[in-house]
Amino acid sequence: MPRKGRRSQAQKLRWTKVDLTGQMVISKTDQFSTGQHGEDGDNTSRILSVQASHCQSDARYDVFSRNHQCTCVALTFLAYHSEGTLFKQPDLDRVLEEGDALYVGIKMQLIAEGRFQRNHLSMGEVPVSITTSNHTYSVQKSEVLMGYLRARGNPEMERWWIPLDERLQCLSTDVSHALLIVSPECFAVFRDGSGRYGYFDSHSRTAEGFPHPTGDGTAVMLTFTDLNDMTCRLQQLFQNRGAETCYEFMPVSFEMEQQLGRTMSSSACESLSQVTSSLPKPQMNVGVKISENLVFAEDKNQDVINVIKTNKQRRRKAMRKMTKQCAGPEDTAPYFEIRKQKRREYEKEKYATSWHFRMKKKEVTKKCNQDIFVRNKKKEYFVRRYHTDAVFQNKMKEYMGRKYHTNALFQRKMKDYMVRRYKTDDFFKKKMKDYMVRRYHTDAIFQRKMKDYVVRRYKTDDPFQKKMKDYMVRRYKTDDLFQKKMKNYMVRRYKMDELFQKKMKNYMVRRYRTDDLFQKKMKNYVVRRYKTDDLFQKKMKDYMARRYASDSEFRSHHILLCTLRKKQKSLTDAGFRILYKLRNALRIKRKYKPYMRPSQDTPSSDATNQPVPNNLMQKAISAFRCQVQHGPTYICTVCHRTLFPNQVKMCNRTRYVKNVHITASCLTGKYVHACDSACTVSCAVPEERRQEWICHTCDSHLKRGSMPSIAVANKLELPSIPAELLQLNVLERQLIARIVPFAKIVALPKGQQRAVHGSVVCVPSEVEQTVNCLPRPSSESQLLQVKLKRHIKFKGYQHFHTVNMHNVLAALTKLKAMHSEYKDILISDAATFEFLPDDDLDDTEEKQEVGVSEQDDQNVSTEEKDELRPGLTLDTCMQPLDIGQDLLSFGEGIFSIAPAQGKKPVGFFKIPKLEAMAFPVQFCTGQNTIDEPREVALSPSMYFNARLFCVDSRFAKDQSYLFFAQFVTETPRLETACLSSCEKANLLREMDEESPTSFFRMIL
Repeated sequence: MPRKGRRSQAQKLRWTKVDLTGQMVISKTDQFSTGQHGEDGDNTSRILSVQASHCQSDARYDVFSRNHQCTCVALTFLAYHSEGTLFKQPDLDRVLEEGDALYVGIKMQLIAEGRFQRNHLSMGEVPVSITTSNHTYSVQKSEVLMGYLRARGNPEMERWWIPLDERLQCLSTDVSHALLIVSPECFAVFRDGSGRYGYFDSHSRTAEGFPHPTGDGTAVMLTFTDLNDMTCRLQQLFQNRGAETCYEFMPVSFEMEQQLGRTMSSSACESLSQVTSSLPKPQMNVGVKISENLVFAEDKNQDVINVIKTNKQRRRKAMRKMTKQCAGPEDTAPYFEIRKQKRREYEKEKYATSWHFRMKKKEVTKKCNQDIFVRNKKKEYFVRRYHTDAVFQNKMKEYMGRKYHTNALFQRKMKDYMVRRYKTDDFFKKKMKDYMVRRYHTDAIFQRKMKDYVVRRYKTDDPFQKKMKDYMVRRYKTDDLFQKKMKNYMVRRYKMDELFQKKMKNYMVRRYRTDDLFQKKMKNYVVRRYKTDDLFQKKMKDYMARRYASDSEFRSHHILLCTLRKKQKSLTDAGFRILYKLRNALRIKRKYKPYMRPSQDTPSSDATNQPVPNNLMQKAISAFRCQVQHGPTYICTVCHRTLFPNQVKMCNRTRYVKNVHITASCLTGKYVHACDSACTVSCAVPEERRQEWICHTCDSHLKRGSMPSIAVANKLELPSIPAELLQLNVLERQLIARIVPFAKIVALPKGQQRAVHGSVVCVPSEVEQTVNCLPRPSSESQLLQVKLKRHIKFKGYQHFHTVNMHNVLAALTKLKAMHSEYKDILISDAATFEFLPDDDLDDTEEKQEVGVSEQDDQNVSTEEKDELRPGLTLDTCMQPLDIGQDLLSFGEGIFSIAPAQGKKPVGFFKIPKLEAMAFPVQFCTGQNTIDEPREVALSPSMYFNARLFCVDSRFAKDQSYLFFAQFVTETPRLETACLSSCEKANLLREMDEESPTSFFRMIL
């Protein structure tokens, strides 16, 4: 056989040494740190456990990568394991940190390339290159194998999808390192050189490899002597997974690409020497028995031979290298520090003086920064040094502060980064809040600066203003200490700052008017304080008295409010109503007692009292005459009533802001004259018609944002009267009315004032039959003399006038087109001229009524006597009879008609549109009568007040409407008075039964 060379023998010995070292070191469990545990307790334990100081979900890692980097951490672990690293707790910590850095780089690269899909990397996204502390490796990835965790009993499927326990059997044959993914977790499974099997789990686990119950576990590495033990442990770990759970298995290997320029460090040499020196003696079953000295001697001799063959410069370099290796770390540390310092000073000097060197360094730095792995390592180095080196930390703070103040681009970039991190990182957000609060309490300059910033932003930023208001309100409601502090601050500032005091008053007034809940709350507070605080009570009395005397508007409002309260209480409380009337009677009696004296003509005690004139009464009379001397010429723009000067005020539209829509509909401005080109230099329109006026009633309603009940917009507007209806006289209007109001108007004895005798009754009329029975004259100038009677047999009559039938027919035609109640009227155009004189008609009627009983004759004679009152029946209460109508009468015949004969009177409020049918001229369209449904309820008295005082005098000129309005108004009052009298009588009877003197005590 040929003789083998020393070189081949040395290589064999070297490989044998490495295998023995790996085998013997792994079996020596007593050399591990306290993070290592053996379940059997001896050096040949079946299961060994090594724990790191933390796991991948620790708070030290950024949210960007936290608890997602298990794939990169497992790959980093396998890379270090392929180098033969003996893992202790610091080694596992380094694997976690480098794996996190690797994951950050890959994720950022995926995001930049637009290929990022999920936080947990898949097998296809595993990097193809990885760098450890000593070498850079190329990752050789095999085919990804998939299967179910447990067998499913389907042979055809299990031929391709092998269960996990069968898949792991490959570790005992041709696979030494592999990645195992059971979504979403990734593990590193391996077989070491000593034949032990294990896996590394970077998640939060206990020392046995199970999930930590509180989440405070650490990463763990478990090794097993038997592969079945590892398989059982993994099955226990995945026992809560479902039957459909799958796994991904990818074997990997590592090929060294490049050495980083340094050989084994001193620490590595030290560990290797310790491991080699601690190797046990080989067993008898080992094939080759080699001593340690032979191995190292052979290596040294080979190195010496290699060094001898080199030149002088390389020999010196090798000598220095050997000297460093032989020397301990205590001896070489000062030397290295001095050399590094000199090298650093030399590069600084050269960088400052040499332009080429400076450009070259910049180019190298720029090229290195383009590599994501180099950039991440650089970041990690700076972060680690920042946390460990206080001098470097202060230096970096000064540099960053200086750059922030001088570089606008960097300043904007840092602001965006801080804002983005503040929104996404909860830990950083909490840290920044604590820092701001702490600095705010300790740094006076920063505190003032923050106050100015918040004030400025509050004034300019509306969303921030709203957010701050909500925060202050919420904190005021929940924090009692803050609530008390704010109250004291507001009270103190209110007393010291006049501008703030005025602002708060205006705010309270404005909120009181607009916020109903706040208004109610303030009322309750003032009432409660008024009852409990005597000083406040006295103060409020003085204030109210002073304001009542000086503020006329407040005085008017207070009087109105008191009136409304009294009215409301009178409606609900019968006792108060009686006492109120008695007090008013006593007040009136006391008021007029000084001005009354017994009459001189009748010295008896029952003589009537006469008023005593004095200066006060004379002044009041003069003031009244002065105000009414020009008449009611001022028109309210809301209700269109003509009023006296003291009943109106100038209309200022800007004061009515509570309900803009109601204000716009009520303020008509219809009777306000605006001078234009048609007006002369001295306009003939009165001064009061050139301005807009409003009465006090409408003004108070619009201020409160409500519509006045007498406003024209409340369905009280009046259309213009057509010419066909405007020229009708009293009798012609009665002829076309579907309901005839009968009222006997008489003259009173002394003053000859007009009054109504009896009641006003409304009786339905047959308009169609009445008009068709009257003849049609051949020309418009021919008139008919017509008597309107209640009954055709009566000699007395209600009205006696001449009638123009052309006007009557034209009016009916117009009403039929306009009025809603005249649509069904049919008028015959055939002329009727057959008529009898009045006396003959009476005789004929008497002959026809022969068969009437005596009772009927008696009743007719009674009614006839009531009708015939010589000298009292008048045509109108305002003007005498029109004698000219008699001259134009058509012929000498007199027509007597009784359109309401045989009809029963109807109630005022029982028939809809009664007012429109009784007065069709005034209501030519049949709309806006007293019974019209309105937005605001309107009483009969206020309705007729608005009609009679309206600037349109169609109602005031009609005497029938005057007495119709009076009777309709007084009827509900009489009913109410009767009910009140009954209630009063019942109350007095009950009080007398209880105690005879109780009523008088109430009065006094």
